[in-house]
Amino acid sequence: ANKGADLLVDYTSGNFYATGILDVAEMSKFSTSACIGLPSGIKAGGNATYALSGKSGLTGLNVGASYAHGPLFASLTSASKFSSVTLGVVYKVNDDISLASLTT
Repeated sequence: ANKGADLLVDYTSGNFYATGILDVAEMSKFSTSACIGLPSGIKAGGNATYALSGKSGLTGLNVGASYAHGPLFASLTSASKFSSVTLGVVYKVNDDISLASLTT
């Protein structure tokens, strides 16, 4: 069986949220994420993973942001260390009809 032990930390202050996870059993990686919500309707965040053993270095890095105002919602996210980016948009015309688009 794969046994592990992680040390987790969460931090919150107002509209800011952050997490950190350290693999303390094998000391193999550290992962973190953070996001913030702004009064303008924008939310932005990101995550990163850093390998501590073997091939050490940054193994994951992604960011994202979204905007919501009235019937409009839009998001932009990266994946695989910025090797791809996805844009999503939704517009709610009324309770029965929404228009949506997702582009990578």
